[in-house]
Amino acid sequence: AAPVRLNAAPLSGRSAGWSGISLASGASATLTHTIIEGAVTGISGGSASVTIQDCLIEDCDTGLSLNSCDFAADGLEVRGCAVNGALLNGGGGNLTDCVFDSNGLSGVEIRGGATHSFDSTSFSSTSGGDGVDVYVSQVSFTACDFDRNAGNGILVQNCHPVFHACIFKDNVQAGMLCRKTASPTVALSTFSDNYAGVIAETASRP
Repeated sequence: AAPVRLNAAPLSGRSAGWSGISLASGASATLTHTIIEGAVTGISGGSASVTIQDCLIEDCDTGLSLNSCDFAADGLEVRGCAVNGALLNGGGGNLTDCVFDSNGLSGVEIRGGATHSFDSTSFSSTSGGDGVDVYVSQVSFTACDFDRNAGNGILVQNCHPVFHACIFKDNVQAGMLCRKTASPTVALSTFSDNYAGVIAETASRP
């Protein structure tokens, strides 16, 4: 079956101001085989439950903006978003086999005590910043790729994420930048062809 396509037609592009899908507090949504394109924010919500499988979000300003949401995704692709691929503020959940590619300021920004886990997910070709930015959140990454980003593969600040079997490659700045009280745990991971493998600033302890 053909995927469901949601866009700003008959107007085109982000200039139309289309707001995408917005979830109210307490809402629960499941999306499968859906394409969302050209929205200001592809999917937004607060204190909601969101499950996504085999969907594409592209050419939005921000792909997802979720506050304190339970969020699970399998096979999600977020591409070509002008600002962020995803903003995850608080909440938790698992993302597996996802792709964040060719987004603007960051592939994914995580903050607010979030507890997400990422498995076999790639964060690549961010044009104006880092593949991932993590602030004050306890997240984990297993078999993930951070590559070809214009900034760092990942920025870690004031938190203690865990990395297992990840690859940090071909990033213009560091594979991993640690700031303030960052103290990530890294095991069985590879750093290659970055400006620097790991940079530790101030009191960070990678």
